[in-house]
Amino acid sequence: MRLAIVGIMLALAGVADADDNETVKQFADELAGNHADRAARLLAPRVALDGLWFDGDCKRFAKRQMLADRDRDAFVGCLEQLVPSSTSRHHGVSTGAILMRDGLAFGVVVKDRQVAAIGFVDDDPSDAGAPTVFRAADRIAGRLAVAAATRAAIDKLTSHRVAATFKTCVDARGKITKTRVVAGSRLAEFDAAAKHTIDGYTFAAVELAGRPTAACEVIRFELDTRPTAAPAGATRAINISPTTLEPLRTKGKAAIAPDAATRSALVKAKVTHVSGVWRACFDLHGAFVSAQSIRSTGYPPYDATIENALADWAFRPYAVDGVASPVCIVTTVAYDG
Repeated sequence: MRLAIVGIMLALAGVADADDNETVKQFADELAGNHADRAARLLAPRVALDGLWFDGDCKRFAKRQMLADRDRDAFVGCLEQLVPSSTSRHHGVSTGAILMRDGLAFGVVVKDRQVAAIGFVDDDPSDAGAPTVFRAADRIAGRLAVAAATRAAIDKLTSHRVAATFKTCVDARGKITKTRVVAGSRLAEFDAAAKHTIDGYTFAAVELAGRPTAACEVIRFELDTRPTAAPAGATRAINISPTTLEPLRTKGKAAIAPDAATRSALVKAKVTHVSGVWRACFDLHGAFVSAQSIRSTGYPPYDATIENALADWAFRPYAVDGVASPVCIVTTVAYDG
């Protein structure tokens, strides 16, 4: 059975700012609109190709190289063939990414509002040129289990928060071959717990151009031990149904439509229904606190749209016996094309 890549998040070192993200989006939009000349004008005078995946005649751009002037138009044409769309979703080290056909994506580095480099995220010689993937919907993942002593250590930190990023590679059958730390939390116990969680994952096999292939995925864990602020008698968030909270809505829309590129991808794939499940929490004032994906839609750009929309939701306070309480809901977001 063929299992297509759901998504890939790639990037080079650096931190994205708003201008960089806008350049990445503009570059992807020009490619998606078949405006090759406009896309080419966004390329810097020197562009580093730092490891990419292409098929057919475009394979010549897969190896590491500086893009030659004579090849600029051909390179842009190869990108167009992969039907790109932009995404604003990033890892902590990302500068931006453009999602391609079958969820393949290339990370982009921007310099002076021009595309200066494109390549795999956190690439390492031991990756052997394997494409990097983001495909949370194509793996069976257990929950991160952190010991009480580790939580106590996190709680002693000024930020009360830790995060760690890993890169896990699998063979053509989906079997884990290695996991390495990309950015550790500086708390060894947390990193070990996260690594143990990944070791328990079951990955689906990856196919590109109809062929099974080895691939790597960037996986990030975060844990914040700060308690939710609430008055006496309402120290913990209460789980309620979305229908109970909906009448209190003051901001945001319950219906969240996908971006234009995702809608186009759904039409091309003849997919008429897509949905995902999120857990969203709000403080005692009804302001957004956090959102966690329970089940991805399978389309990373749509996931990013949903997460951005959830962050815009607000409600009047939910009261229990006259006392305002923080709440959490589990909501299904669906789209029928």
